[in-house]
This record gives sequence, structure tokens and C-alpha cells, in this order.
Amino acid sequence: SGLALLRRGNRGLRRIARVEKINRVGSLGLAVRGLGIDLEDRERTLAALESYIKGYGLYLYGDVGTGKTSFFKCVGTAGIRFFNILRHMATPLERIDEIINGFRNDELVIDDIGSEPVYNNYGSRIDLLPWIVEVRLESPKRTHFTTNLPGDAITERYGARFVDRIKEMCKCHRFDGQSHRKPKPMASTPPNSNENGGLSHLNTKPDNLYP
Repeated sequence: SGLALLRRGNRGLRRIARVEKINRVGSLGLAVRGLGIDLEDRERTLAALESYIKGYGLYLYGDVGTGKTSFFKCVGTAGIRFFNILRHMATPLERIDEIINGFRNDELVIDDIGSEPVYNNYGSRIDLLPWIVEVRLESPKRTHFTTNLPGDAITERYGARFVDRIKEMCKCHRFDGQSHRKPKPMASTPPNSNENGGLSHLNTKPDNLYP
């Protein structure tokens, strides 16, 4: 299979690349190579890839810049859609409902969960993620998640019931190591700033959510 060839290294990858009609597993394997990750990271990525190929939803967690979102962009040839709650905090709730229901027949990645504040809907405070997950349970397609937060922070934010729901929906895979993001030039950096958005310390806590 394409996955077995990927495990053999670049020689197998080049062989896959020469095939005119690459099968699904092979094309996903090539995408993993395209992340430019080292061998140790590749093994963790391959484990997530195996779960994806077997039909599981994925919950990818770990430090900032370790390839969680990039993983799904690579397998996006299968028609995966993305939704980032933080970017829709000013979007009317009715429009969010339209967007999520519009993805009903698509695989959906809910990206960077836990980074968003509680949504304010005309004075009513709503945690959007549990609501979105309930809507996604009616979808015939898989739902995936990425987060920079450790398990106990997710449990504290959304509650044990939500965590149990995630465990039912997904296989959990940790993506860790050094950030693969290239620094962007900045005009100036304020003193005592945290370029990771204040989240860099959170992964020191135990991961109670994850097996």
C-alpha cells in the first residue's frame, strides 16, 4: 500500500509519485512528506494518518506550529472544510448556523478550539463549540478538531460531558516538537510580549483528556 511505501522512506515515496493515478492512501502519504517534518514527527503523523484512513475522526493536540492544521490541509484533497470559531465571533448566530449546516455533507475541521471567548448573542452568552458539535452529530461525515490546549484545560472550559463526546467521535493524537512556523518580520516587539498568544505555558499540565 501507499502507507507501507511511505514507511520505507523517500525511495518508496518517489515510486508512489511516478504512479499516474495515485490511490487515496498514497496521495495522503505524499502530503505528509510535504510537511517537511523530521522522522520522529513523521511517525506521529503517520499514526494520525492511519487513524484517518481507517475512518476515524481526529483530535489533534499539541504545541503551536507543530503541523496540526497543515495535516488536514494536506488531506484536504478529500474535500475537507475548515471552521475557526474565533474568526466568527462577530458573525451573527443565524449566519453561523447556516455555515455549519451548509457543511453537513462535508468532513469538517473545527480548528484551534479553546482559543475563542464565549460568544455574546444579544446579551446571551453561548459557548459555540458544544452547540456546533451537537449539530455535527447529525452529519454523515466525520468531524475533526485541533487545539493547542492540554486535556485538563479543555475539560475545564467545556466540561466532562463534552470531553466524553469528543472521545466517542475521535481518535486523539499528539503533535509536539519544535514549531515549523517561520517567524514573520515585525516592525517592533512590545516588551514582555508572548508571540504564542499567552498559551505557551499550558502544555506543561497533565493531559487528562487523552489516552
